[in-house]
Amino acid sequence: MLKLKFLFHLKNKYCIVLVLALFPFPSYSFDISGNNLPYFHAISDSNLNKVKIKENLIHSALYGSNAIRIQAALTLAELVFKDSGDYRIVSEVCSSLLDDGFTESALLESLLESYYLMEDYRSLVSAVSKYAASQTSSGTVIESSQEIEYYSFLAELYEDNNSVADDFRELLVRNPASEFIVDAYRHIQEFEVGLPFSTVLLVEFKIQLFNRKYVPASRTMIQLLNLQKETIIDTLDNGFIVDNVILTPVIFNEMYRVANISGKGFEFLTFIEEFLIFPSLAGYEPGEVYTYEFIAGLYETAGYLKRRKGNFADASDLFIQGLPFVTGRKHEKMLWYWYNSLLHYSPEKAAGQIGLLVDRWTDPDYFSDVLTELATFFVQQGQWTVIRELLDVYRSQVRMNLYQNMLILQPVRGWNLI
Repeated sequence: MLKLKFLFHLKNKYCIVLVLALFPFPSYSFDISGNNLPYFHAISDSNLNKVKIKENLIHSALYGSNAIRIQAALTLAELVFKDSGDYRIVSEVCSSLLDDGFTESALLESLLESYYLMEDYRSLVSAVSKYAASQTSSGTVIESSQEIEYYSFLAELYEDNNSVADDFRELLVRNPASEFIVDAYRHIQEFEVGLPFSTVLLVEFKIQLFNRKYVPASRTMIQLLNLQKETIIDTLDNGFIVDNVILTPVIFNEMYRVANISGKGFEFLTFIEEFLIFPSLAGYEPGEVYTYEFIAGLYETAGYLKRRKGNFADASDLFIQGLPFVTGRKHEKMLWYWYNSLLHYSPEKAAGQIGLLVDRWTDPDYFSDVLTELATFFVQQGQWTVIRELLDVYRSQVRMNLYQNMLILQPVRGWNLI
């Protein structure tokens, strides 16, 4: 049975101090009195029986201060799920908090799991429709998770929705291999839902990966890549945009994992390189026919595979080519891999590109390790002129702590870099 992973039990007399010290509640205020006190009794008093513990948790979940209500509800859910107890209590408590405007994903996960364990599929369908990906009265949305997507898929399945095969495919491409995927496929088979061949291969790949059968998973991935190749060629030949891709960020990550363990990196890389040149062969730029997410995934995964083989020169080229197609933290990540690969390939070339790095980063702290590695190399070589040139390029643009890190490495040679 699927279990929640985010709860805790405190069983000694110091638990109240530990709760205050280890569990921050930034959005709420509470005191250890009144309707909050039963919660602390429930998690600290070893003399209480399970019935009394649950009664205390229910009381605090319904009547305590905001932070305590959440913690009491989640602790109650864990106890009930662990003991295969009265799931109806969990559903009533969690739905009460959700109706009151709480938007923690864990509450919705517990609610949906309780309906699932009761086999109350009508309530499961209703709860998904009411809470999942819908705005609350405050205008906020409950953030989705793999658990919520799984139960949302089951809701579609039990509604006898005609698009359930498409929903299952979305579940596969958006979520990593897990027990949820295995269980979802069991339901698909029970309902005898017809699936396209590509979706069948996808679920086979996920199950093989979940069971750590990496060699069979690599063979299945090659079949998927061949299917993706055929789809791209046919789509481009017909003059359409390629939006029916199997390779999402999740699948790219799993493909790279399988490549490392099975030794199929070369085969996977060959496919990726073909995908990158197909648009130009059809007279397009990649950005005209591929989504930016797909292009970024191709460049990033190819770069990782090149790095894995020790080919840092090609890896750095791939990462810098993929940079225009990412934003935010993904941009910083790919920029870091570009510069780190360049540094491994040629510290001198990395030093020559320091200006480009500084121009493109948004968070200097993200690059502190690679800058320290760069400076260390030239210090060990005794190339103090290069160090000074590096400092001149970025000392006025980086945060002072990074600049000071570089200064720590400078030798005492009778001159001041500041």
